Amino acid sequence: MLIAFWEVLKDLWFFVLGKQIQQPDAAVAVSVDVGRVDKQSDTEKEKIVPEIKYDTYDSELVSGQKVFVRVDGTPCLQKPIISYDTVVGRLKYGEEVYVDDLGKDFVHVQSINFSGWVESSSLTDSKSLVYPEFKSGYVYGDSNREVVKLRQYLKDELLGGELGLALQPEEYVVYRLNQRGSRVAWPQVRPRLAGDWKTILKGVRGATISLTPHTGSVLEMIDDDNSGFLAMVEEVKPDNSIKITGVGREREGELREEVLAHAEWIEWRPVFITFT
Repeated sequence: MLIAFWEVLKDLWFFVLGKQIQQPDAAVAVSVDVGRVDKQSDTEKEKIVPEIKYDTYDSELVSGQKVFVRVDGTPCLQKPIISYDTVVGRLKYGEEVYVDDLGKDFVHVQSINFSGWVESSSLTDSKSLVYPEFKSGYVYGDSNREVVKLRQYLKDELLGGELGLALQPEEYVVYRLNQRGSRVAWPQVRPRLAGDWKTILKGVRGATISLTPHTGSVLEMIDDDNSGFLAMVEEVKPDNSIKITGVGREREGELREEVLAHAEWIEWRPVFITFT
């Protein structure tokens, strides 16, 4: 009786509304879309290259003193006030200038190319606040203060900071060459990876490639696993042993100073690139 009544009710519902209803004991699947919330992992978050946070240090600038530019693009002004169209030039991060006159908030400086007034806060008499100081045996990650200073100096030319990489061997050697005053006339070939320098620089004016090490030259070699390595030759000793500094030979981002006997480094089959 109950089943017959249910069939009549179902037919009536379909007739009136054009819909069928399910048996009372049928399972009804309910799908509720509450919206998905994706939690972003730390590795997926946007990589932000850390800016240099300067130590609390009050520079005592004096006339005749050599100081260092700590803010890239610092304007050098015609007079000691920020006013319209008075910029005579801009100073680069790490540039050395000489103070020749003192004001309240500005000092007058002499650079290689021009002279003018610069805000005192853009300068420091502490070299260590501007230039990196590396130590052998340390691993230098992308957020390390010394790495940030190096990349600031190079304007992150190789994009190591942009990509959040540990200190790279190419960056370290390019920085050291810059510090030595070696301006390499690089051809438009990229990337300049360790192991490829001798090929890229072949025939380039100012670059000499040989099998003989010289103090200040760049050692380049290729490992058995076909990975390249670069290092600066710090010293060539009378017994033909060499002292080198380089990054990443055994561990990513690790800077090492090593002394290699002649018999040891000759097995590496390196070339030495000297720049004039």
